[in-house]
Amino acid sequence: MSIEWVDADWWRAHAADPLLLPLDVRPAERAAAGRLPGARAFDPTALGLASSAPDAVEAHLTRLADALQALGVDPEHRLLVYGDGVDARVGRAAWLLAYAGHPRIHVLADGADALADALTAGATPPPDRPGRFRPAPQRALLAGAQDLLERDGATQVLDARRREEYLGEAAKAPRAGRIPGALHRDAERNLGADGRLLPAAALRAGFRDDGLRSDARTLVYCGGGGRAAQTWLALRRAGFDDAAVYLPSWNEWGARPELPVETGPAAAPAR
Repeated sequence: MSIEWVDADWWRAHAADPLLLPLDVRPAERAAAGRLPGARAFDPTALGLASSAPDAVEAHLTRLADALQALGVDPEHRLLVYGDGVDARVGRAAWLLAYAGHPRIHVLADGADALADALTAGATPPPDRPGRFRPAPQRALLAGAQDLLERDGATQVLDARRREEYLGEAAKAPRAGRIPGALHRDAERNLGADGRLLPAAALRAGFRDDGLRSDARTLVYCGGGGRAAQTWLALRRAGFDDAAVYLPSWNEWGARPELPVETGPAAAPAR
């Protein structure tokens, strides 16, 4: 599985391709005000996962399959994910498509504003038939609570929340804190001032500065999965290919009293 990063010039060169299917992942009011020709609105926030229990994971996969079928997604499509820069919605959408096993995923690195002259108002007609793509789930991209509990020394955990959440000073779940041993990198640090994802070299240096090893498997979490998915996308761009998202994230971990929690400053990462 690979993700191709593209820019506004790429879209202009491929706009007439009948196999190109843009997916607008912005909030509904933003997408309705103007979207790329032929784009379909895809709300990745509707595909959250509250529990990593096997039955919940299978139910989530069924909902994902239904959503992609309703969008008219075929195996041959070039899926172009775009939104406001490369935010949590873009990250979640790209991760969902990768997890579903679609072979042709493109992410617009520039964001929708770079194609403002091409955006047209009004709804795109619904597909004339259901999509033929059926997910082939890439299980290695999804982590569960048990994976985090049973991880070995070759696996590292990354918390993508704000610092106060990481320290245990704020939380929306019943308990505050972090997964013991987790490293920290606020997902906002993956973006430049323009909202675009940082270049690969800058991301790679930043992850290493935060203690991540490129030869280790990385399990990423946040509050509800969005920031973790955006960080997963940043890790992929930086060449940290063995990474997975704990999609239920702190919403599950912080609500389960039997799971261990750590608070306060963490020890400096080993070099």
